[in-house]
Amino acid sequence: MDALFFVGTLAVMALLAWHELNVYTRLKLQKKDSQPVRARLGRRLLGLVVLFVVVTMTYVGVRNLRSFPSPSTFITYWTICFFLLVFLMVLVVFDLRAVYKQVLRSMIDEAAEERRFQEFLERQVRLEARKQQKSAGTPPEKLGNLHPAQESRGQSNKTGRSS
Repeated sequence: MDALFFVGTLAVMALLAWHELNVYTRLKLQKKDSQPVRARLGRRLLGLVVLFVVVTMTYVGVRNLRSFPSPSTFITYWTICFFLLVFLMVLVVFDLRAVYKQVLRSMIDEAAEERRFQEFLERQVRLEARKQQKSAGTPPEKLGNLHPAQESRGQSNKTGRSS
């Protein structure tokens, strides 16, 4: 039963490595690879290697509990395994932090922000024009065909004031 769990864990780690390499290769072929993408690949592959070592050490240590020559060897072995596990957790936290920063940078990208702001303004202009047209009695189907700039210009021409 132990061997089946160990082999299953190794298979999952191999699939994770394949997935990370596949994502990186796809980004590289699309010429979208960058330093953060390469760093993420390195962190994740390093994490998989450390995870492999920890799982292997755990499997071997549990299978051979009685074969440690002395208590100090036993304590040293499991201390090393524990510190590798702590290192793996710290690596995961750094990876999460880096991915979070990268997502925030892409959300705050000035060009994308400008585009989102323009779309917001266009929606607001259309809403205001529809509200004013409803109060003036113009059918709403005529409003849908107008460009937002035409809506605001058309509205300011009809009422004699700009919005």
